[in-house]
Amino acid sequence: MGNKIFLLLIFATVSIAHAQTVNKAARELTTYTETIDKSKVVAAQKNLIVALNLNQDKKTDSIKKVVFLKDTVVLEHQHQALLTRFSLKKNIVPILLITYGGFSVENPHIKNFNSSWKNEIASMRMPRNHADDYTQFAPMAIVYGLNFAGVKGNNDIGDIITVNITSFLLSTAIVRPLKQLTAVKRPDGSNDHSFPSGHTSTAFVSAQFMYREYRGKDRLLSLMGYPFAVYTALYRTVNDKHWFGDVVAGAGIGILSTELAYFLLPHMKNMLKKISKSNAIAYPFYQDNAYGLGVQVKL
Repeated sequence: MGNKIFLLLIFATVSIAHAQTVNKAARELTTYTETIDKSKVVAAQKNLIVALNLNQDKKTDSIKKVVFLKDTVVLEHQHQALLTRFSLKKNIVPILLITYGGFSVENPHIKNFNSSWKNEIASMRMPRNHADDYTQFAPMAIVYGLNFAGVKGNNDIGDIITVNITSFLLSTAIVRPLKQLTAVKRPDGSNDHSFPSGHTSTAFVSAQFMYREYRGKDRLLSLMGYPFAVYTALYRTVNDKHWFGDVVAGAGIGILSTELAYFLLPHMKNMLKKISKSNAIAYPFYQDNAYGLGVQVKL
């Protein structure tokens, strides 16, 4: 019992640790912006002429060079906004989760742990239910509900919908092929689509989505999605639908997909602006159990 509680606490702590890592990145970006603003104030006070090289400012928020011409003081700074540069280092938590899950498919030691987890969960005789079919979407639903109630997040409703759809498409594009390629049999033997857990991936897409929307605005609110995600992951094992490694990988895929979606958001907005000026229409679609993004061009 102690080992199980300890592992669950680790799983929840990893989720919160990743949230804190991203929050630190946001603070670094704020500090950088304040530094540039102070530089401009100092320049004005000293009656200096300031030349800024902002060739890519609109697309990347990148400031490459600040030159104080009068006193030949040159400050070189190469920086690209953290929100538009995808960093593997800052996403080490989901990468590690996916890596662990990947090893669980073949590594005998981790497979043994999967079996031990299954047996211990069974010994607890926790009542099975289908709440995990709904809790996976709970954080996402809360975000939309809060926005319609006037509790706005960090993005407008258009960007929220765009990033939400993108994160689900990315997650699905990773999960579905992996299920086919790995062909891991579920603990209950119902089929061979166990790895990775799609429910858990969706749950952590939702939780990370909620975190990204409310970080910096309401810390407690931004973290509220993770209990739903952890519950979903736990009950996928309680319901005998997934091995422990399946839900760990699913959590990593969900978090990483959402981070990728936010990274792609400014680029997608630029693309949609170009499309809106042309005779093209972009739209998401779902047909025959397949998701995608369609583009219709009028010639």
